[in-house]
Amino acid sequence: MLRTRSKLQPDGALTAVENGPPTSTQVARMYSSLSASDKKTKLEELTAEYKAANLLGYSRLLERLDLSKRPTVAAIINRPGGIGERQDGHELWQMVPKAADVSSDEKQDEIKEELDNFWLLTPKPTPDQLNDVMYELARLWAKKTGNDLA
Repeated sequence: MLRTRSKLQPDGALTAVENGPPTSTQVARMYSSLSASDKKTKLEELTAEYKAANLLGYSRLLERLDLSKRPTVAAIINRPGGIGERQDGHELWQMVPKAADVSSDEKQDEIKEELDNFWLLTPKPTPDQLNDVMYELARLWAKKTGNDLA
């Protein structure tokens, strides 16, 4: 997540995806000395800046996600009227931690099924293949509630 944050840092993309669009309340608080019409103009300026930074954040986030291993997440992003159609970096940023959460009963059932169906692709793996398989098995095992690698 830290590497993703650093990728978003330039150009205001990180601020846009983390904070979402500016609101009139925020503008009123930050620019209290401005007149009502100037505050409206300022909100329009900030909204235009936000939209550009949010779109940039969306594209940078999307290029960092490996959706081939997350078909459910890909489906959510790509559904009609969804995050992908709107290219909403803020919404994508909010969704990623939720998708990574494995504590729900549904996610635990998926992990249990993956563990139950886990097998070697070849009867005589090379040491590198075996290392990769064992790493994947340990990764799944660690996600299962109550399991510990220690």
